[in-house]
Amino acid sequence: MSRPLPSYPDRTPASGEEIRTAEGESRTTINKNVTTLTRNDIRGLTPNPDINVPKTTVTVNYTVRKIPVPSTNNIRVLSASSKIWNKPQAILSQESGDLFYRVDENNVINGGGQSVNTRVSGDNNTAFKLVVKDITNTKWYNWDTEEFENGYNDIESTVGSGSFTLNFPSQTIETTYNTFFTNIDSTAYDPSLPTENNPWVTNQLINPTITFRFYDDKGYAYEQTTTKTHTPGSTLNSGSTNDGKIPITITTTVLRGGISLRNSTVKTENIGVEDDDIVIVSSDLTASVSGRVGTITGTITIGKSCKRDSDILFQPNDFFTIT
Repeated sequence: MSRPLPSYPDRTPASGEEIRTAEGESRTTINKNVTTLTRNDIRGLTPNPDINVPKTTVTVNYTVRKIPVPSTNNIRVLSASSKIWNKPQAILSQESGDLFYRVDENNVINGGGQSVNTRVSGDNNTAFKLVVKDITNTKWYNWDTEEFENGYNDIESTVGSGSFTLNFPSQTIETTYNTFFTNIDSTAYDPSLPTENNPWVTNQLINPTITFRFYDDKGYAYEQTTTKTHTPGSTLNSGSTNDGKIPITITTTVLRGGISLRNSTVKTENIGVEDDDIVIVSSDLTASVSGRVGTITGTITIGKSCKRDSDILFQPNDFFTIT
């Protein structure tokens, strides 16, 4: 008795026409490059059969950047070629809680005057108005003639126009100047910039003189003094001039009776300064007596000096006794 032969799937290669027919019936596309297709592979296909193109997952990395909006109509910086301005500092009152502004004198110019270049920076072509006023003499700076004159003046220009010359003239009295912007069109000034209510201040000081002398203590009267004149707030013991080492001779007399020497050594702590700006670096001084006159002589070295006239003082009773 014979057995039936087993049936095997049809492995006959599928023709192009058979593949196209299978694609049409299943409404899909068969990847013909994957392998050799047989009739069995394409028989009874349904949409998205396993024989279709394998799925591929793609990961994309990207950065989103916001397109910047161009900045316009902003004035941000007012600068000068030298330190000529003292800017107001906001101070909170501990008592009232109110905010007020204080202007220090960290930057000064001397009585001989000074010329500086100023520049305004910000968004290109932004318009501005800048005023410099001599508060002491009620004059305004004319940017065309480069002089302070009677009657209001300002400079109206735009960012990118270059620098502007500001000349402070020679003065024989202490003079104060205010620098500030004024409103113009849609220009926005940075809050740190000067306004008429909170201007930047320039202090022009006359060359001060330090006077070395004795106190007028009871029973004494000072006589000979030594003076030293210098630029305001200068450091005397540095730079090419280096004239901080000052030779001095000062004297005092007694109004009644005689005088004797108590102490011939003059220490730095025996020297009084009237202005806190003055810094005494060292001294080489000696006290002595001749007749009814007490004398201190030698050298004293000054570092940082004062901005206005001031005295350096010696107490007679530290060195002498009335007899």
